[in-house]
Amino acid sequence: MAWQKKLFKLVGAKNNLASFFILLTYSILGFKFLRFIWRFSENVLFWDQWDTFDAVLVNNNLTQVFLFQNNEHRMGVPLLIIKLMAHLTNWNVRFETFLIGLVIFTSAILALILKKRLTKKLEIYDIIIPFLFLNLYQWENLIWGISFAFILPILWLLITVYLFTLRDSLLRNINLILITILATYTHLHGLFIGIITSIFFLMNLHNTSNINLKKKYLALFLFNILAMVTYFINFQSSKFLGVDKINLGELFLYFAYQINGFIGNYSKHLVLVSITPIIAVFTFGHLLIKSFQKKTIIDNFPIIAFYAFSFLFIVTTAYGRIGIGLDSAYQSRYVTLIIPLYFGIYLYFLSINNLHFKGSLSFFIFIFFIFISAQNNHFNYVYAENRKISLANWKQCYLEHESLDFCERTAGYIIYHSPKNINLESKLHYLKRHRLNFYSE
Repeated sequence: MAWQKKLFKLVGAKNNLASFFILLTYSILGFKFLRFIWRFSENVLFWDQWDTFDAVLVNNNLTQVFLFQNNEHRMGVPLLIIKLMAHLTNWNVRFETFLIGLVIFTSAILALILKKRLTKKLEIYDIIIPFLFLNLYQWENLIWGISFAFILPILWLLITVYLFTLRDSLLRNINLILITILATYTHLHGLFIGIITSIFFLMNLHNTSNINLKKKYLALFLFNILAMVTYFINFQSSKFLGVDKINLGELFLYFAYQINGFIGNYSKHLVLVSITPIIAVFTFGHLLIKSFQKKTIIDNFPIIAFYAFSFLFIVTTAYGRIGIGLDSAYQSRYVTLIIPLYFGIYLYFLSINNLHFKGSLSFFIFIFFIFISAQNNHFNYVYAENRKISLANWKQCYLEHESLDFCERTAGYIIYHSPKNINLESKLHYLKRHRLNFYSE
């Protein structure tokens, strides 16, 4: 079939049985994933979206919009895209959420292409990749439009790591700098990509004895750092939600809960909590030691980069949010940026030279992940459906009564935590006058 041949060509696969099942898995899970988004998205602005209201609808100074800060996050690139989509769709949030799905699905395709590039082949085990990326435990990101800014770094990361695998050239290095700039202004977590790229330039500097190459990589490193530093110009500090005194035991649990939340493991039993984080830390440590011993750090850096990104995310999130309570580590929106960690673990096991051990272990991991991902999967549908119904009830109430207080009591749902602080009533009237958002339906 023509469509199969095009997909095989895209990922560099031969038309064999393994490739067919991989692409079939992408097709089935992709359809299910995008259908979930379209089914449970509701066209009502919610929470942080009201904070971006003026930047999206009123402020036409694109420089100010690009530098816009929401809490500790610079939302430049995604906010400009949201602004464009809002003007094209009368700010119909469902189109934003569908774009989120397309970005994550594209990232899953890039992951498969990258895996093929690193290992020179596709294997039947690779059907785990779409299970990792099209994970419904990230349901909150999938049906909340502003999460477009939150999930975009995963796409920048995959493009960056793919560039790491290319031959050194001016074009590659310019693209790496460009991605750093785009990622820097894509939420705080985009800075991690700049950090990883800076380390990549430093390692290349260290691994060459050519003076001209050393100067080049030093210049690239400094320019990359400079691009990241601009993030903090006129930076406004936000409310700190961590704790004054760090408890190492609680910090470990917060790390572990975030990692376990990816597979829906919400157990509080210490043994069950510890297994996956210990595997993650052990494999990362072993990969680093082996890479330095065999002087293959550049070759293994693509895998290291995936570990590093998620670990940076987990550490900074724990530091900045542990004050809310340990259970906040299970927030659905954290799942997306932990995908690279699990993808890195998968690539690590594929890098093991013992073919029998690698095959057996990879098969076990594949079966284990599918089993785990199937458990409690219906809860993701329950949470998403409850949110949709609550927002729909609030919308219907407000269309009939146009009273925030009344609809909060009647619908039992709050669309913003402090409506008077942002004059929410006037914003809702603005939507009505211009027939935007739910008033355009």
